[in-house]
Amino acid sequence: MSFLKFLLLFGGSLYAIKFVSTFIIQLLARFLPKQNLKKKYITDWGLVTGGSSGIGRAMVEELASQGLNVVIVAYPEPKFDEAIAELRAKYPQREFRQLNIDLAGDEKAIAKEITDAVADIDIGVMHLNAGICLLESAFAPTKRTLAEFHINVVSHMHIFYALYPRIATRKRNPKNQKRGAVFFTSSSAMQMPLPYSCIYGGTKAYIGHFASYLSCEAHASGVDIVSAIPGFVNTRLTENIPGLSEVEAMEKIGQPPSEIASAFVRNAGRITEVDCGAIEYSARFLASIIDRNFFIYFHWKTAYKQDQLKKMVPFPDLPNETQ
Repeated sequence: MSFLKFLLLFGGSLYAIKFVSTFIIQLLARFLPKQNLKKKYITDWGLVTGGSSGIGRAMVEELASQGLNVVIVAYPEPKFDEAIAELRAKYPQREFRQLNIDLAGDEKAIAKEITDAVADIDIGVMHLNAGICLLESAFAPTKRTLAEFHINVVSHMHIFYALYPRIATRKRNPKNQKRGAVFFTSSSAMQMPLPYSCIYGGTKAYIGHFASYLSCEAHASGVDIVSAIPGFVNTRLTENIPGLSEVEAMEKIGQPPSEIASAFVRNAGRITEVDCGAIEYSARFLASIIDRNFFIYFHWKTAYKQDQLKKMVPFPDLPNETQ
């Protein structure tokens, strides 16, 4: 056998092993039965950020349907008030604590406000979910640019470190030795580079990797970590980037938020990184067979040539060959 044939055979075998292992794990993640988190962690309370709509609202409903009371952190707006009223009407036996908090604010003050608000209760499940997605050029940052980073990462890290020690030191369930769970909402944007979403993609990659690293140590403490990596989900997240044909096309095949919430409940204590939806499956597959530099090169050639983007994103002066 020639050296070239050996390399091809060896490389092909390694890729086949990776593909099959990923396929099996994510297939399990999709079809595992739901778990009762109230019983698994012996808890009466959960906390969800961004719980007024989208994935967060779906998670609140999942927890409430299992008999948990929920602390909901969300941006102060009429839609939040409406969501609380709807939840209380739908689940009259459950308690919902409404925390009107702008996560773009001072992170230390935010963590203290939440800590004070939950001082009298024992939270067993925490879902750090809130986030925004802006379509902006690094050439022309706005006031919201760093606010996106602050909301998606900074404030959540302060909330995490304020509350995680409490979850990690809760009394264990004597049947399974579990103490609680922490869920993170990542995104398929972490799989491959895209233009005009530097902060969104970067923050979601951070959240995804943070969850995976955390899971390695949290298991021994009896805390389950799940990072859901959805493709396109039909939520308010993209309301800041209206009119883009690519977004409109993805909306047609996007997932309902309830599917992501169910993924957390199915996989707690079973699988940490959970792919959700056809877009994420495709993104992971492409990222596994094509070097990221090829995607970067593709955007070198196309990023400044999309007419729709030119209307939405400020561009610097460009050389003639790229205009």
